[in-house]
This record gives sequence, C-alpha cells and structure tokens, in this order.
Amino acid sequence: MTKKAKWIWRYGDYEIFHNVLLHMRRKRYGVPYPALWALDSVEPNVLFTKKFVLEEPTKFTVFTNGLGQVRVNRQLYPVGEEIVCSAGEKVIDVLVTNPRGLPAAFVVGEKVFSDESWFCDDKKAPMDCVGCSPAYYRAADNVEEFPFALKKISVFTKEETAGGCLYDFGKETYAFLVLENITEHTQVYFGESREEALDTQYAYLRETVLPAAKARLEKRAFRFAYVCGKQQPTAVYGEYEYLPMEKIGGFSSDDEELNTIYQIGERTLELCAREFYIDGIKRDHWVWSGDAYQAFMIHNCLFADREIVKRTITALLGKPPYRRHVNTINDYSLYLIVSAYDYYFQSGDAEFVRKIWARLKELYAFCVERLDENGFVCKRQGDWIFVDWSNTLDKDGPPCALQILLWKANKCMRELAVVLGDRLEFLLDGDALKEKIFEKYYDGERGAFIDGFTSGKRMINRQQNVFAVLYGFTNEAQTRRIVETVLCGDAPAITTPFFKFFELAALGKCGKTERVFEFVKAYWGGMVKLGATSFWEEYDPTKTEHYAMYGDKYGKSLCHVWGSGPVYLMINYLAGIQITSVGGATYEVKPCVNGVKDYTARMPVSNGWVEVEKRGARVNVYAMSAGGTLILDGKRYLIEKEKQLTVEVTGEMLERSTDEN
Repeated sequence: MTKKAKWIWRYGDYEIFHNVLLHMRRKRYGVPYPALWALDSVEPNVLFTKKFVLEEPTKFTVFTNGLGQVRVNRQLYPVGEEIVCSAGEKVIDVLVTNPRGLPAAFVVGEKVFSDESWFCDDKKAPMDCVGCSPAYYRAADNVEEFPFALKKISVFTKEETAGGCLYDFGKETYAFLVLENITEHTQVYFGESREEALDTQYAYLRETVLPAAKARLEKRAFRFAYVCGKQQPTAVYGEYEYLPMEKIGGFSSDDEELNTIYQIGERTLELCAREFYIDGIKRDHWVWSGDAYQAFMIHNCLFADREIVKRTITALLGKPPYRRHVNTINDYSLYLIVSAYDYYFQSGDAEFVRKIWARLKELYAFCVERLDENGFVCKRQGDWIFVDWSNTLDKDGPPCALQILLWKANKCMRELAVVLGDRLEFLLDGDALKEKIFEKYYDGERGAFIDGFTSGKRMINRQQNVFAVLYGFTNEAQTRRIVETVLCGDAPAITTPFFKFFELAALGKCGKTERVFEFVKAYWGGMVKLGATSFWEEYDPTKTEHYAMYGDKYGKSLCHVWGSGPVYLMINYLAGIQITSVGGATYEVKPCVNGVKDYTARMPVSNGWVEVEKRGARVNVYAMSAGGTLILDGKRYLIEKEKQLTVEVTGEMLERSTDEN
C-alpha cells in the first residue's frame, strides 16, 4: 500500500459541505439560529476520472463516501474490493452518489491512487479539478469530520454560589464541557463573562444535562460555566478544540502592556480559526467576508500555512450563479475579490486562483451588473450597504467608501487576469472610474472625500478617506492632506475595531506609528484593564455596561476576530515588516526606532521568515529568506539570507522619526 493516496471530492464541495455544518451550529437561548443568507449545497452525484498508462499489471481498491461504482475501461466493479488491472491504457471512473453528505472517493494502490491529478464531472458543468487534503489519506478517514485537535483544559477556580457552582476556566475558550457522575437533571449556563453565566434568564448559551456517568456537552464558547443544583459533578473539565497551525510570527518587547495586548490579540485570532475564519466564537459563529478579510491580513503575520485562507475564500464564493451579495452585503463581495488577490500576492499561489477564477469572475460580473447609471455601487433590492457601524455616515445614495473599494477590487481583478492570461475586456475602466469618483466625491477646498453627493450634506467622515489612503487611491499631496485634516483632524471618530483597524493601518502606512500605538494602548489596553482575555466586537470607554449589543443583554461578542488587529499593527508598523512583491520574493523592513526601546518581531516571508530585533540604539535583522531590504533614515541595506545585519540608530534618526509622528 502507499500513503500517496488522498480522499478526493469535487473542488469546492468540501468547503461548501463544512460551511453548511458550521452555520447550522449556532444556538441562541437553546434555539437553533442558522445563517441569515443562502447556503449552497454540494452536488450529490459526482464522477471521478483519470487516465492511466500502466506498464505492468497492478492492483488497487476503491472506497467511497456514499454509494459507489468503479469502471475500468467501462467494465464495472464494486467498491471496497481489490481490483486486478492489466497493463495498458486505462480510464478509471469512480461514480459516487451521496444525497445527504459529501461525495468523495479514495483509490489506493501502488500505481493507481487518488490525488489532485484526477478530474471530476458533475454533469452540470465542464470537467473540473478535484479537491483533496493531506489530512485525509487513509481509507478509514471520514471527510465529513473536520480534523481539529483536542487538548484537555482544567478549571481555574470554582465558586459555590446561588444554589450551584460557577466554574471559571481562567480565559475565553472554545471547548466541549465534560461533567462526570451527573446524578440528576442538571442545567448548565455558559458565559463569556461571570455575569452572563450566572444570569439564568439571559445567558446566551445553555444546556440541560441528563444523568450520566460522563456527559460531554456540545462545543461552545465560554470562560465560565454555571452548573445548577446541589449535586455537583465529581469532575469538571474542558476539551479545547482548535485548529493546529505552525506559528512562525511573533512579537515581544520591554513594554509589558504591549506584550499583553499582542498575546491576547494572537489568542483571539487563534480562537476564531475554525474550519474557516469566523467572526466570533459565541454569538454569530458565522463566516463573514469583511471579518475574514481582516483575519487574512493578521494571519499572514503569523502563519505560513495558508490552507484556512483558501478554505474561507472558497466557502464564501460558494457556487454561481450569484443572486445576492456575499453575506447580502455589497462591501463584502468586493472584500472577497480583494482577499483573493491579497492571497495571491502573499503566497504566489496562482494555481489556487486559477481554480476559483470562474467563480471570482462571476461574482465580479454580478457586482458590475448592479452598478447605477454613474457606474457606482448602489443599494438594490436585497442589498445591505454596510460600510461600518456608524451613526454619522451619510448613506443616502451611493457611498464614497464603496466606490473606492470597487476601484480597488477592479484593480485586483485586472492583476489576476494578467497573471492567468485572461482577456481584460470584461473589466471596468479603472481610470475612468477613478476620475468619476473624484468628480462626484472629492472636495478640493477641504482636501478630503465626502460621504455622498445625493443628500447635499457634503459630510466628511473617516471611512472613505481611510480607503483612499490605504489603497493608494490618492497622490502624495492629497494623501498628506487627508492625513492632516481627517485622520489626524476632528472628523467624527470611528468607534468599532473593524474600521478602526483600517484607519490605524492607513496611519501606520503614512508613518504615524506613535499615534497608532497610543490608540492601541488606550483602546485595546482599555479592554485588558477590564479583564479581557480575548478582544471584543466593540469597546466604548465612555460606557460602564460593556456586554449588551443588538438589543441583547449579553449580545456583544467578547471574542471577535477583528479585535485581533494589534497583531498586524505591531508586526507591520512597529517592526515594519512588509512584503513588497508576489509571494514574498522581496520584502522591506522599516522598523520604528522610537517609542519602544526594545522589541523583537518575526514574520513569515517567502519560504522562510525574517526577524527584527531592536535593542536600544541598535537594530538587528536576521532572515531565513533572501530578497529583503532594511530601510532606516532613507538608507537601504541588503538583508542577506542567514546573515545578521546590524545598524546603529543615530540621534538624528530618532529626531526625524519623532518629527514625522
């Protein structure tokens, strides 16, 4: 037998299947609460095929997830039995039908085995490639079970209270709660906070447990578990379910507050790394394109493993034809297009883009066909124009932020089309779109973009101006003025970590690092001071009640993926590590030399990593990947692979850096 064989399925169906399972798990007060948008389903009848030229006789066996048959040059065989195949040219077909699960096949033999070189036919579209994963390489593997890892976690403290017992696991987690020796019907209430777990009326997650020697409850997000009743279990513990990924990136410094913020941000991201990147682990537990877009950016700072990024993009794309926007949100369709390009830029993996290109083009075409007479993104029936949770944005008519995002998505599609050798006629004229946006939205006197032009209010908020800076939409002089008058001015403040992340990234891009990390300490540090062990969906320092949201007493997510933004900010703008060409073939290091005396940061690049160490007035750079350039005070230094580079920071550098901020 050989270990080269892998389970195969119709490309994209694995992600679609597990996406449905994930979106069906959410519960609210004990009641199922599935996703609010359409969920695609897998094709139930799939033919897997490959042509072999065998120089000698061989044997192989086929296993299927569903009803199956095997054909060798049209001769029928049953699955599960060894097939003896003579030498010569052979077309091997495996037909799998599974109306309730994921049709998949596993072919194992020395010469004949299943892998990514096979093709599939669902009788609806042209022959397509197959999907597979190295996690499924044995006949006994179940492709309908996602390969998470488990780790036992213990109770941190135990407190008898209110006729029961409150178990505190010390920090936010996502786990199966296990109770041993339950002698009576027992009610368990879960909470991200102590208050929520003890509030039996409004606790979001709860479960009734029947008498049992060992009860393993549904997996849930919690820190606290309140077990009602006098007869308590003899043992309580958790089984933490997580996605094992090799972590390469990291950050530490002599600033303990920054270290704590970084560590909590990293844990927040890891908790939200499930089958796909989800928004938060308690309330929504859904895959949102906007949340995933930010998760990908942060992920790239830590992990060389990009499988979760590919799975998430594929799941969000689903299956054409498209009749609604991704997650029903106009912005989120555009974020998904940008995410696909960013994945390619970070990884250099054109093959993945090739596999999803037809779907990506259809999504792009869907976005374009719904533009208004000006060629702008506008609200159509069934759309949700989101942009940001904000009470100040003027959303009357097409919002400027979405037009700049459309321009960025169009630019990304053009780049990908060139990479794949596709014709460009299907694309919008990016220059004409840019000119139209400036005509309708740019206020030259105030040096910034207005929210919208239809209401006549000509309001200036931060969101569209953030995109203009972040996406390189403006020239140097225009960017400088936007930063001075809007981002560092008195425009209404952004209150959500979601869009604040974009704003801080824009400020970091423009060298305003001290301002960035002053805010990081005030905002994310404020959550730390309130006892956060993972970062929240939203934090308002002016409030004393922090758990309510969306009309629910405990509706706010206390572990939300967009809260992990400081990880990206520290590695990209404090250590200053950024990829500058496709696949990380080249990268730059522009470390911040003031504000934090000592720090060390590492980030994956290309087929290795680069580490930046600042110790007082000295910067050391060591890389396991060639192609890097250290930039300090306008001077450029070549970073050689596996050779330490050391540069002394002068007083003039520090003064200039301070002036820039």
